Amino acid sequence: MIDYCLSCLDNIKKEASYRNIFRHFCSHGNRPAVQYTLNKEIKVLTYADMEFTCEYAGDKIKALIGDAEKGFVCLKLANCPEWYSIFWGILIAGYKPFLIDARHDKNLTQYFIDQAKAVAIICNEANEYENTKKIEATDIFTLDRKHILEVSEKADRASKTVEERITSYEWGDEVALCTSGTTSTAKIYIYDGEAMTNQIMCAKGVITVNEVICSDSPKRNLAFLPLNHIFGFMANYIWYSVFAASQVVPEKIAPSVLLSTCRDHKVTHMLAVPLLVNNIASGLMKKLSKESKLKQFGFNAMLNIGLFCQHINPLFGIKVSKKLMKNSVLSQLAGDSIECIICGGGHVLPETMKIVNGIGYFTLCGFGMTEVGISSMEKRLSLKKRLAGCVGVPIDDIEYRIVPLNDNDPSVGELQMRGNSMHSAMIKDGVRTGTDLNEEGWFATGDIGRLVDGALYIEGRLKEVIINESGENVYPDELEDTFLNIDGVKNFTVLGIKKAPDSKYEDIVLVCQVSEEINDEYIEKIKPVITARNKTLMGLKKVDYALLTTDDLPLSNGIKVRRVIIKREVENGEGNYVKLDKIK
Repeated sequence: MIDYCLSCLDNIKKEASYRNIFRHFCSHGNRPAVQYTLNKEIKVLTYADMEFTCEYAGDKIKALIGDAEKGFVCLKLANCPEWYSIFWGILIAGYKPFLIDARHDKNLTQYFIDQAKAVAIICNEANEYENTKKIEATDIFTLDRKHILEVSEKADRASKTVEERITSYEWGDEVALCTSGTTSTAKIYIYDGEAMTNQIMCAKGVITVNEVICSDSPKRNLAFLPLNHIFGFMANYIWYSVFAASQVVPEKIAPSVLLSTCRDHKVTHMLAVPLLVNNIASGLMKKLSKESKLKQFGFNAMLNIGLFCQHINPLFGIKVSKKLMKNSVLSQLAGDSIECIICGGGHVLPETMKIVNGIGYFTLCGFGMTEVGISSMEKRLSLKKRLAGCVGVPIDDIEYRIVPLNDNDPSVGELQMRGNSMHSAMIKDGVRTGTDLNEEGWFATGDIGRLVDGALYIEGRLKEVIINESGENVYPDELEDTFLNIDGVKNFTVLGIKKAPDSKYEDIVLVCQVSEEINDEYIEKIKPVITARNKTLMGLKKVDYALLTTDDLPLSNGIKVRRVIIKREVENGEGNYVKLDKIK
């Protein structure tokens, strides 16, 4: 049933503002809003509790900032139960939250402060910043997961009505997010109340087609995606909280802690990045490889039975898979309460999709960007569609088009989109500007896409296309599946490296972060594996050489490998890389 969900959307459309979104959140009453573990006990803040903790934060923020102009306030804080109240507190105090990654260094943070002309920054760090007021997050809540509970318990709930309290505040109506980039490339995009409301209203076209994604049943979302990221903020938090989901905040972002949190809190929905689900699948298969042939046969038989049933009837088949895998597999992973996993933020390996769906976790892919919000989702129930590698069809408000890169293949090109749920403004060089759209309202994403029967396939980033001497465009994402699950490789990517400083052409290069010391013995072990995988690729798409490193590969928001940084390092002769050639 989705009767309650539809009534939620009716409430949201009454007024296009953050104040109304908050008002609607409060209407969820005693349903759990945020929950976490404290001293081995599950603690819960209801939506009614959150009203008071948010207003408490708003009063504190207003007093701490003083009489400053009602501009942007940077919120630089890692995920924690107090984050949500501080976020709404900024809006309640009449300011505009600017969500910044807690991992950003001082220089990049200062850049964002200056670009937004932020009147304050709320953080929990030793760095000092210029041209703004620094507010310690611990001056609002102690961040010990106890104080916020005490604030809720002591709240005066009788003297005024909810509406009287909400309307007594000034309320800001914009939120800013930034793209992941260096100081010179990062951009700031603003979503006002109208744009955010339009984003939320697009959910109707999803939940009316697929109730696995969202229904009236209690929902508990794992809140591990960074809340400054569009996926974690807009999809996992705002979108699902509209439908009364609870945000389950883990103590740490370690894979084992995430999985135990899912089991302990009986998490139902997990919005995840490919890195997490790929690791779940590869870890499971690595563990299986050490079992007896009989156990391997039994697992594969159960996996195939579950997938076969899902091909016939997706919902019945998921139940079959869960029943088969409950004790032997799911109890060691995220438990059997998971109803839906939505992947975004990068390419999910086909084998991963097969395994994760096969063990009983209904898994699909979606697509979004800081600049456009959530734009598509594979909302169709069909297992075939979920395993196809597409990121779904556009949500109701969004329109896609492909601008071909060349005449040879008009079906592939730069993805452009337009709609009313995209960003409402930008900040450039410290000045508020219009949108980043062309005259016809199209936004050029910089992503290479392919549309098949209205469904979108992402082939990679336009700036990451490899140009080789054949004249063909090679897309790194399509090559990476070939090098999945190589023993000892913790992370990897494929990218183009210039053949020479002045060359127009690039070599196709595999870069691997490995867990062992890179010596002759290790090279002799890994080189035949890479060579064998490479031989399965078409001639023009074979990797020219590989680079090995024990250093962590740079990640964007902790999610995607940043190829552009690796490319710059290698081409400049920097970085700690060992070259493997003759792998064709």
